[in-house]
Amino acid sequence: MAVRAFATAIGLCPGWTQTEGDVAQQLMVTDGALLSDAADLIARYGAYASSEAAARANRSRNLGNVIHFCRWRQIGLAIDLLSNDAAAGTIH
Repeated sequence: MAVRAFATAIGLCPGWTQTEGDVAQQLMVTDGALLSDAADLIARYGAYASSEAAARANRSRNLGNVIHFCRWRQIGLAIDLLSNDAAAGTIH
């Protein structure tokens, strides 16, 4: 079983839902360190921060580390949200 499918099946990667073969991704912040790591990658890598997070997630997946894979995927989603000027989701 693929790491992503396994992690989703056992609930380690919250916010992931399966729709028509694609993964619809939503950010779920479980601790402040996730956003801190996202901000750190943005400061270090600028426009390439999302790519760096994806590379780290892939590295963790290849090593079979489900927990770090899910964490880096969530950090990548946070970077995408923080980098986007448009509002996402419900605005109150």
